[in-house]
Amino acid sequence: MSSTRKIDITLNDNYTIDNKLHIKVIVVKSRLALPNSAKIEIYNISEKTFTKLVASPQIKIALDGEMLFTGKVTNTPNEYVGTSWKCTIYCNDIKVNPYATPQFLEIPKGTTNEDILKQMVLKISDVKVDLSAFKKCAKSSGSLMKQMVVEYKKEGDVMKSLSNMFKGCDTEVVKEDGVVKLQNKTTVTNQAKPIILKTLLSSPKLSQKDLTVSIPLNTKLKLGLGFEVKSKSISKKLDNPYTYKNQFENKIYKIAEFTHEVDNFTTSVATTNVKGMIF
Repeated sequence: MSSTRKIDITLNDNYTIDNKLHIKVIVVKSRLALPNSAKIEIYNISEKTFTKLVASPQIKIALDGEMLFTGKVTNTPNEYVGTSWKCTIYCNDIKVNPYATPQFLEIPKGTTNEDILKQMVLKISDVKVDLSAFKKCAKSSGSLMKQMVVEYKKEGDVMKSLSNMFKGCDTEVVKEDGVVKLQNKTTVTNQAKPIILKTLLSSPKLSQKDLTVSIPLNTKLKLGLGFEVKSKSISKKLDNPYTYKNQFENKIYKIAEFTHEVDNFTTSVATTNVKGMIF
């Protein structure tokens, strides 16, 4: 069957995997669990490609020119299935291990805590940092450098270190496609203009705390953004309709998790399952 979606997979040396091969991709991004992950199945890859994957390179996955995932290959089992070789590639968000040697940081007079934190993250990781919600937390004052050093020595991971530092604030730490973000827990950045989901592939599932919907694959979704469901014809799946029946319409949900699934050798609709939290 001919390919219907263009899946581009690039490794850190700009090596690209043949996108004419049969490729299946599942990407999971979540504020509820770490790390974000991707599972890729590719049939009949070349020996050269397999050798590069075994070296656990960084990887980027794009669909029709839109980025789906950035991370690092963690495992690549290759097995014979029927008449084909199937290589399964498991990927996680880039995890940076502690440096074996000391890192030095020059702090000029008048440097703000926000600048100090940005410089420290750059020194100990290859991720970018978005501190748009930094000043909303009282813990952004005081000896920030000492806090970060203590947490990083303990955790050896930028994401966990920042999460520990800002625990108890109205901020939360989210990592997506190589960018670490501090976000406000109690709002969404697109409150005035939430994403409108009109085309649903199945009935929404509503619980007391969250709403789950299945839609055609949408690469514009980002963790922490708000969305509304405006489908005209749906039958809702309710855990308890008497309790939850008024919690669906005209409500903004904050994206807590989503899963992209696409197969480039099928005419089936590529999907995104979105879980939104009431906030």
